[in-house]
Amino acid sequence: MKRYRTPLILLAALALLAVTNPSFDRHKEKIAKQAREESGIISAAVGALRNELGFLRYRNYLICSVTVAKVGQPHLVSIGALGMVMVVSAD
Repeated sequence: MKRYRTPLILLAALALLAVTNPSFDRHKEKIAKQAREESGIISAAVGALRNELGFLRYRNYLICSVTVAKVGQPHLVSIGALGMVMVVSAD
């Protein structure tokens, strides 16, 4: 049984990461909230419009997810794992 312990723990950890991976909607909500806090309501409205027009791309890597802005030079906007989303850049 001891020889199966490490693979089982690793498999359980990967399953937990996969099940709790945040959706694109969670990323968009967190980005909009961060934009409102930093820039005010008008900037947040412009950001929401950008989201709806498809300037954000969601990438699901099964155990984590990221959003990338496709305006000009692509750049990382948020990272998500374990049900949490961290905004790197709300621009």
